[in-house]
Amino acid sequence: MTTPTPKRQTIALIQRLADHDGGVNSIAYSPNGSLMATGTEDKTVCVYNTVGVPSSQNSFEKIQTFNHHSECVNAVVFSTDGAVFASGSNDRSVCMYSTKTWSPITRLVDHTAGVTCIAFSRSHFASGSKDRSVCVYSTKSFSLLKRLAEHTNWVRTVAFAPKGSTLAVGSDDATTVIYSCKRWSLVQSLPTQTVIAFSPNGSAIASRSQDYSVCVHSTKTQSVIKRITDHSNHVTSIAYNNDGSMLATGSTDKTVRVYFTHDWTCIQTLTYASGVRCVAFNPDSATLATCSAQTVSVYTTKDSCRVRRCVGSSAHYSVAFSPGHSTLAACTASKTTQLFNAQRLSPLRLISHRAIAYAVAFSPDRRYLAVGAADSAVTVYKKAFSWSIVGDRPSKILSGHSGPVCSVSFSADSTMLVSTSQDNTACVYSTKTWALLTTLTNHTDTVTSAVFSPDGSLLVTASSDRTVCVLLTKLWSLVQRLTHLPPINCVAFSPDGTVLATASNDKLVCLYRTRDWTLTRRLTDHTDSVNTVTFSPDGLLLATGSSDNTVSLYDARTLSLMKTITDHHNAVRAIAFSPSSSVLATASEDKTICWFSVASLPTPQSDREVVPRHLQRQEPQRRLSHHAVLLTEQSVHEHEDHDDDEEEHELRPQQHESRRHQQGLDKMAEVLHLQREEEQRKLQDERRRLEAQRYQAEMQRLQMEQERVQREHQAEMQRMKDEADNLRREMQALATSASSSSSSVPVQSSKGPSAPPLSLSPHPSPSTAADSAPPPSDQPPVYSP
Repeated sequence: MTTPTPKRQTIALIQRLADHDGGVNSIAYSPNGSLMATGTEDKTVCVYNTVGVPSSQNSFEKIQTFNHHSECVNAVVFSTDGAVFASGSNDRSVCMYSTKTWSPITRLVDHTAGVTCIAFSRSHFASGSKDRSVCVYSTKSFSLLKRLAEHTNWVRTVAFAPKGSTLAVGSDDATTVIYSCKRWSLVQSLPTQTVIAFSPNGSAIASRSQDYSVCVHSTKTQSVIKRITDHSNHVTSIAYNNDGSMLATGSTDKTVRVYFTHDWTCIQTLTYASGVRCVAFNPDSATLATCSAQTVSVYTTKDSCRVRRCVGSSAHYSVAFSPGHSTLAACTASKTTQLFNAQRLSPLRLISHRAIAYAVAFSPDRRYLAVGAADSAVTVYKKAFSWSIVGDRPSKILSGHSGPVCSVSFSADSTMLVSTSQDNTACVYSTKTWALLTTLTNHTDTVTSAVFSPDGSLLVTASSDRTVCVLLTKLWSLVQRLTHLPPINCVAFSPDGTVLATASNDKLVCLYRTRDWTLTRRLTDHTDSVNTVTFSPDGLLLATGSSDNTVSLYDARTLSLMKTITDHHNAVRAIAFSPSSSVLATASEDKTICWFSVASLPTPQSDREVVPRHLQRQEPQRRLSHHAVLLTEQSVHEHEDHDDDEEEHELRPQQHESRRHQQGLDKMAEVLHLQREEEQRKLQDERRRLEAQRYQAEMQRLQMEQERVQREHQAEMQRMKDEADNLRREMQALATSASSSSSSVPVQSSKGPSAPPLSLSPHPSPSTAADSAPPPSDQPPVYSP
């Protein structure tokens, strides 16, 4: 396994201030970073103008010196609004000065021993002393509000939380006490001593321990986040930078150590001739000031151009910026694609896949996002209103491969999409119908990368079979085959299409002139396989990522190495420039994505002569012989290229004019595209309005129909009620007639037998006849003949 490249220095000395007559005890920056104050043992306070630092002159201008103390000055600090700055001395006093008039405001003498430390919040001012107490004042009237006397030894440090809600006090009695600023009651006590510092967001507090270590505690859970044990003597000062990404510690072991707080790696160790008494970051995090003995040293921290690091849960394989620099997409080994806001560098959305995603690309027309995965599919997502609301359901799944997809890339006009795979093929699709246009089988091993030329006339594919194939996109015919000794991992065109760069496993980056496909340069700065290569959109920079954990940035014109980025701890798999060429994003197997600002890099120069690195350390005679060889080769090829150079010189103005015309057409096309999108949005709004109107009319019709049915129902109910009333009246009439009939029948007298009732029937009933028949006799009946 290759040993990781040592991290190069990222903090450079820009100035030493040695104009003090005594040792410097304290340094402080104003909130806007334009002023720096120092307190010294010679009883003076000095104020410097830092505007323009670091600059080409790297000079600090001393603008004021104060001599209001009678003993050494132990502490200096600016108020949160920068209008006041204070100094504390062994003469038991605290002096307040106006930064507008540089005149003294007041002198506070409430301590009975020397003042060791002071701190400001928005509403309070605190001073610690050798008298074991802390005095708290109002920043409006500077009147004494509270005296805190919880400690049994000297108070060394006082610090307000960023929001001013709590005050931390560190003492030589080996404790750090935290008070609430509302009632000045004790909130918490930590078993650490003296030196303390809050992180900018207030989530952590760093303090010195008895064993020369620095403990970082969580302010919420009081648990230890990190214990730093790199110092061999007492830690005298601790400071966070403005965004909390770096922590600096100064010690009597004559060193200052600077750490990245995301992984607590030591990025720099600064050594001195004597113990370090104080460290302080400029509020813009551009400079770091340290004081040791009688010297103040100022360093720039912008040599490391990293803006942000995003730590994930798995390795990252590919990154891509959207054309508008609004979104960054990154593929991970956890079967997801993470979308970030490229401006605020914050996560937007996580898209899940069925397999590990190896490649991602945005279409130049801002409409599509393509992701290639290990399940041999290319998944295409269509942009809705913004990439932050793209759903997990893709708009198209392309299944032209039979093996894992290695790369995806769109043509410059967004009409074609090419994907490569471990099945030894490259598939080209039309973005209009997503139909498969062709399957290229020019390689005998995994096709690792494919890219269209800027004008779309060529397609270049690279493979592990050690070849690069150049094809015409009109006929898909092979026009050139470039051979390498090792497998090739990546290819990239320069923005003007005149140069093709290849990255391979032999640690080389090869550059070809596309006019005749001749090899013009080999870059040999990496110590392991080069996995990726790309040009910046403005054509000024060339970036390469390698398995040696580094990213190299070159001047694309002279091919001189401008910077080596060593912020990753594992192989760098992908790199991408933002459309403005101002930001570089890198993805690594160390589970991180890093954003770098390339604006701070030196301006590329195209007219200087480049000497290869392997000859820069050799003796002048060998270097001179190398120049002679170069001149000889140049004279040999001079006549061969003379005609081509003249023709190129004649065509150059036409090319520039054509390029400007093409840029104008591209801008016009973009404007038309935006207008078309606006018209489509208006049409959709009109359709929605018409649909709403139709829906409202239908609802009104249904309501009227419901009212009609209800009226009919009510009429039917009334009719049935009337019929029921009629029937009831008829029944009452029948009942009345029946009762009147029964009342007309005669009643039988009780004094004698009554006559039988008169029968209304013409024929008597059997019972009546039987009753009226004579009684039977005892004689038998006589029959006559």
